[in-house]
Amino acid sequence: MVINNRASGTLLPDHVRNASVGSTIIGIPYKWGGADAHDYGAGGRSNFGTYQSQGFQTGDIDWNDYGVSSVTGLDCSGFVGLAWFRTDLKYGTSTLSNISHAITKPQLKHMDALNDSGFHTLLYVNGGLTSIITKEAAKDGTQGAQNYSRTWHWLESTHKFLPIRYNKILDDGSPIPGS
Repeated sequence: MVINNRASGTLLPDHVRNASVGSTIIGIPYKWGGADAHDYGAGGRSNFGTYQSQGFQTGDIDWNDYGVSSVTGLDCSGFVGLAWFRTDLKYGTSTLSNISHAITKPQLKHMDALNDSGFHTLLYVNGGLTSIITKEAAKDGTQGAQNYSRTWHWLESTHKFLPIRYNKILDDGSPIPGS
């Protein structure tokens, strides 16, 4: 990953900024406004590897300078949009409603999302009565896409996450294989 060509107005993720020369960093780091995945990008963007080979900066967690084009990475809504194979546009937390619809908490299935418009979005993996496992791109931890354990209290009381399903998913009522 390129860590020496820092773009103006950006802040490198901790795990990139603190990496020693020659070290290997696994995963695509968080980039505010980013939608550059391993194999493809969204909204006319290329993939992460292409931008790395062109010397683009890896990651940016500075929320004040949204969308620096010479930086590559993935944010929460970019991650959800690309997981749903949306490469036409980069959807944000406030525009995911254009490609999804509201569902209820009991209807949640693997790969549905929980979205707090204007704040954060995450993919639902599985869960129980008090907590769930999610897959999300966040700027904490390794600042890339990873699994998290979240409580329903945090999701519903501290924040206003609403369950959503991608419009092109048809729920036929069948159980998820292996569940």
